[in-house]
Amino acid sequence: MFSVVCPTYNSSKYIDKCLKSIITQTFLPKEIIISDDGSSDKTLEIVNNYYKICKSKNISLIILNGTHQGPGAARNKGIIASKHI
Repeated sequence: MFSVVCPTYNSSKYIDKCLKSIITQTFLPKEIIISDDGSSDKTLEIVNNYYKICKSKNISLIILNGTHQGPGAARNKGIIASKHI
């Protein structure tokens, strides 16, 4: 069992491709943690579209909302929230 932590900040151009890549791997994670660093674009809207897909693949999709503190802070919050690292 393992988790995937994705720190994001205004990643609407890339997050769809990232999530598609994760959910089409041979070995699937038990959870995907999106640790958002205060995005002001459509990043979280795109991520929310993946709830049903993840559920159908038995993957927990967790979204952590934060204020803009930089990629290190977002990554650390995601790691702390993980159950399978």
